[in-house]
Amino acid sequence: MFDSNMVHVAYALDDNYLMYTCISITSLLDNTTREVCLHVLESRLSQGSKDILQRVVLKNSRAKVHFHHICDDEGFPVDESGGSYLTPETYYRVLLPEYLPNIDKLIWLDGDTLIEGDIGELYDCDLDGFPIGAVVQDFSVNEHEHELELEFGTYFNAGVLLLDLNKLRTFDLSRKVRNVAPVLYSRYKSTGLSFFADQDCLNYLFKSNYKRLPPKYNFVMAGYSVEREIYSIEDYAESMRNPAIVHAGGKHYACLCNRNNRMTYKFNALTEKVEKYIEALEVPMFSSRQKRTVAEYLRLREQTKKFLSPFDAILLYREDFYIETAKKTSLINPKKLAIWGSRNDTVTRMLVITLKSYGVNVDLLVDGMVQNQGSLVFGIPIQSPEVLLNSNERYFVLLTMQTDTTVKKIETSLMQNKYSADDYYHVYNSAYV
Repeated sequence: MFDSNMVHVAYALDDNYLMYTCISITSLLDNTTREVCLHVLESRLSQGSKDILQRVVLKNSRAKVHFHHICDDEGFPVDESGGSYLTPETYYRVLLPEYLPNIDKLIWLDGDTLIEGDIGELYDCDLDGFPIGAVVQDFSVNEHEHELELEFGTYFNAGVLLLDLNKLRTFDLSRKVRNVAPVLYSRYKSTGLSFFADQDCLNYLFKSNYKRLPPKYNFVMAGYSVEREIYSIEDYAESMRNPAIVHAGGKHYACLCNRNNRMTYKFNALTEKVEKYIEALEVPMFSSRQKRTVAEYLRLREQTKKFLSPFDAILLYREDFYIETAKKTSLINPKKLAIWGSRNDTVTRMLVITLKSYGVNVDLLVDGMVQNQGSLVFGIPIQSPEVLLNSNERYFVLLTMQTDTTVKKIETSLMQNKYSADDYYHVYNSAYV
């Protein structure tokens, strides 16, 4: 029998994902105060990998691990074209209700997660009668919502799930996924849309029948950009400032980026943590492999910066500029803050979120292009620059134009309206230095 106060967490992996899962488990145990029982679902995990996993888990006196061998994964199609990183193991989360018959509640985690908070906090979340809890994915899923006939803003990411296994047993989850997976796979292949395997199946089966969890429980780093305002500005800022679970969300693990990846939020801080966890694992082959990969990434990243044009630097390292701006603006602590060059797009949205995560509120959004005026960004209307220039209020103005020529024109306009050089800052200033 299991302790009722114990937190149950499940992973599924093969030998190729052993190191990433070990990092995730180590971060989880390092930040969790309660006893944890880890359930590892596998069908082709070598005994050597099991021994390493067990050694990693049992270093913590509050943790135990159980291995569950999956005998039948037939009927679970994966799209292996185009370099897909999805394997049959991704479906194993739908088998949890039948393979863990004596457990009522459980957290599922993908192996490419880093746990920054106490996992017990998520475990204690009330599901309010829903069978699952998940975080809405707010980027790159419009086509999936349309294909699955979902309501706008309801497609969730399945990398972190809070599961009521009793309700899922009643629902007969694995049978329903086995039935729907081949149908969806065939449909996706005919339309040319990438098939996200069990994630698409779960979204199709549950639609809006799930508890929407705060985004801090699944902070997806790969291409992190809020394309749609699903959550409040406060929720987004909290997830950026204090993520409970960081999720790589793609074929490249968050701290093993290659030269084609964009800069990901908190990269350097997370790299240091991952290196610490790798050392704690006491598995030499992991340590040397990790250090080589991270060192190569950082070398390529600095090398790339040297020959990039200002425009390319902005595209690749925009998050760097946002964080630098937020730090500067939080020190200025202006009474009123305006952004000139606003649009109802990811660029403006992410800048507003980053500023909020540093405790800085945006009071005014303006843009000279008429087609952008009237749109809302987190409830703030985009207005004409005349509103700023003719206001009796004094603003500190952030300029987000991507060409130096346009910036100089705006600077001239500000100077002609009694603003000084201390009253504005070009967000991408360092790209032109």
